[in-house]
Order: sequence, then C-alpha cells, then structure tokens
Amino acid sequence: MKITIFSLKGGVGKTMIAINLALNLNYELDTNEVFIPLEEIIKGIEIKKILPEGKFDTGKNQTIFDLGGYADKRIEEIISISDFCIVPVVNESELSVKVSLNSLQICNAINKNTIIVLNKFNVREDEQFLHFLKENFKNEIFPIKFSKGFQSDSNILELAEKNKFFNYLYKEPATQFKKLLNHLTGDGK
Repeated sequence: MKITIFSLKGGVGKTMIAINLALNLNYELDTNEVFIPLEEIIKGIEIKKILPEGKFDTGKNQTIFDLGGYADKRIEEIISISDFCIVPVVNESELSVKVSLNSLQICNAINKNTIIVLNKFNVREDEQFLHFLKENFKNEIFPIKFSKGFQSDSNILELAEKNKFFNYLYKEPATQFKKLLNHLTGDGK
C-alpha cells in the first residue's frame, strides 16, 4: 500500500502523521522535507529524502510519502498512484484554511481516495469547521486532537500504552489516530 500525506501549508501536522503511519505500519518514509533532520529524531523506519530535482521510487509498495510545499508533476504522479491521499487541515486562520482547502482540491482532482484529517482538533473551536467540511466535501474526515505526543520520537499508540500517566495524556488522540489507521488498513470494518 502507498499512502501520501500532502499539504501546501506548513505546520498542519503532515510530517507527524506520516511518521506515525510509517512507525505503525513499518513502512518506509519518503519525503521532500529535506531540511528536517528526521533521521536523527526518528528511529525504527527507513527515511529517504528526495531533493526537488530527485526522483521518487513510485514502483515500490509499503511507502508513506510525506509531501509538502508545492505540487509538481512528480508529486501529482505520486498522489495519483497512492492507495490513499491524506490532507491534514487546521482551523487556525483564514489563510491556513484556504491553503489547506487548495491542497484538498488538488488531491481530490487526482485521487478518489482522499481523506481529510482535521488536525489539532478542539471540540469547542472546531465543531463548526468540522460541520463545514462534512457539508461541502464527500471525503472521509478524521478529527485528531492536538497532542505533544505527536511531536515526540515515539509513535502515539505506543506512548498511550507506556504507563497510566501517558495513557491519560495521549489516550484520546491515540484513539483518534487508531481510527484513521484502521480505515487505511481495513481493520475494524
């Protein structure tokens, strides 16, 4: 299975979703985020950085593609051959919403299995935005609460099981992430 996480907007949690998927599925992570030292932070997965002029290996399965910043022919090809395209969106500002929705339009035009992750979800602040997304897009939507657990060097599901305190801190976002993971793998249907 090939899964692309794509966004034109930075800071939406794209790379953290990609890392957690790669860790939980034991997939390789290919990224065009060449300036983030992922290989120094994350252990346990193979990470390949692809320079702007570089070529992605689109022939292999079991790959998470972490793609952001722009959409060129290479990125459009990856989106088109992916089993799923995940677009993280955040409701932080008018600009972040507009850029996130532009990312969603790009993926929807290329891949019929595009999923929205309403990232950094806050029930009180984002309920109207979630309703807007449900009314205006036919995509599956997975709200995931903000958690510092996504910013650590471990995957969120392992963190939630580490001890009682971590379970308290990370149970809700881990459960939300698990729903996304189950949807992608077909588990729990």
